[in-house]
Amino acid sequence: MPPWFGGRTEVAHRGFAISLPHGWVAFDLAGDIGAQVKVARARLPDLTGGDAADLPMRLAQDLAAGVQVLALDFRAPSGPQHCSIGLPPEGEWQHDRDFAETAYRDMLSEAEPPEEVFPPRSARLPSGDAWVIDSANPAQPGQDHVLQYALYMLESHGGALIGCGGPVRPKDDWLSIVSTFEFLPPEE
Repeated sequence: MPPWFGGRTEVAHRGFAISLPHGWVAFDLAGDIGAQVKVARARLPDLTGGDAADLPMRLAQDLAAGVQVLALDFRAPSGPQHCSIGLPPEGEWQHDRDFAETAYRDMLSEAEPPEEVFPPRSARLPSGDAWVIDSANPAQPGQDHVLQYALYMLESHGGALIGCGGPVRPKDDWLSIVSTFEFLPPEE
């Protein structure tokens, strides 16, 4: 599957669909990463320098970490935005309050001041109920942005993890992406 650029895309072999805003590019990490990066760079010239220069390495690292689809927006002046999606093998994850509390404690133990990690909260999304953990790293002297991260843990259909982060944009922008996530019926 080649990378896709904004709009709604069904990733049928993964069992979900998601819509991305204009300017975003998404990669299915099961495909040929090098070929996808080449296509993306031909279409989006901004993917050649700065944070995008290490794109193949970033995709390979995310694949090793269990990410299956990674969506990026390199247009923000202070750094890239991202949304990563991971679906577990059937029955492997329990996205319940205990799972959310464990994830929260892990994130809290890795946070370095002045980063704040907020306790899990429940959320109702179109694709089902979820637990959400937010973190924020306040602007440093001389910076005009805040680094934020949100982890959405969907409970239905065996679960899904959607992690969104980056500088500048409010969390609501990520929520508009996460809200478009939907599980697809199994392929026959």
